[in-house]
Amino acid sequence: MAKKSRQQLLSKNQKIIDKKIDEVFDKHIANLSDYLATLAQDVIEYIDSQKAIPIYTGNLRDATGIGVYTNGELTRYVPSQIATRPQSSGFNYTNIYNIWGYKYLSDALEAASKEYSKGVWFVLFSAVPYAFYIEDRYNYFSDLKDIIYESIISNLKTI
Repeated sequence: MAKKSRQQLLSKNQKIIDKKIDEVFDKHIANLSDYLATLAQDVIEYIDSQKAIPIYTGNLRDATGIGVYTNGELTRYVPSQIATRPQSSGFNYTNIYNIWGYKYLSDALEAASKEYSKGVWFVLFSAVPYAFYIEDRYNYFSDLKDIIYESIISNLKTI
């Protein structure tokens, strides 16, 4: 029986180590993705229960959602859909652009896959052009971001 060279043994051992590292990594990625999917649902329920986003037509709320991405794949998408008519976007409440929030959110989530191609991402979107008015007036999205960040950081140790 021929002796295996040192290089062959090192190569075999490296393959075993790499496989184990991949298994552990995949397990932790799956656990993190599951946690973030649950958190996304909780945040949307919180958003839906709050009065901070004014509901004139519901399209700002419909355009606000969460995407969880794992290596560029949208693994969780949590929207609201309460609007029954498009948002007016012109002067005198004339609906120039016929804005439906869920359409803006859907487009943003799809386009974002390219931006979040590596790693695990939890992304709070508000995809209508007037969302910044709500942020400027109420700091609504900044406050949500702070709550989300604290939750993720405090739970990373248990994931």
